[in-house]
Amino acid sequence: MAGGWAGLLLALAPRAALAGESTPAECADGADNDADGRIDLDDPDFGFDSDAITPSAQATLDAVAATLRAHPEIARVEVAGHADAVGPAAYNQDLSERRAAAVCTWLNARGVEADRLVPAEHGEGQPPVPNDTAAHRAQNRRVEVHVVQQGE
Repeated sequence: MAGGWAGLLLALAPRAALAGESTPAECADGADNDADGRIDLDDPDFGFDSDAITPSAQATLDAVAATLRAHPEIARVEVAGHADAVGPAAYNQDLSERRAAAVCTWLNARGVEADRLVPAEHGEGQPPVPNDTAAHRAQNRRVEVHVVQQGE
């Protein structure tokens, strides 16, 4: 992912992008477009054993909220929490749920309707990189936001 770990992987693709056209880079500040229409938001990760949204992630999440408010045709997004593999799997499952809930709460407090946000927890089961180094484990502590339903 661009610049190390991305705190959010946001697939905020307007209908044109979902139809195979390019996604506008201005969907969110600090975003890089991937070829698949996802927007890679270069952001700090969650700290170890934490569901706290870091101060440096707040501006990115504010941009995500602004994008969702500006695109009501994005009917629902999944907010998926993830964890590294340190500790018991059940604990990491709960931690990933808390991370997803924290991001949903943040977005909702900034005007994104709660019924558009679908929290999901994936625990340690979907790491983008192996959990073999501290840097890799930091990359695996994340929340991803994906469009799951486009409206009319």
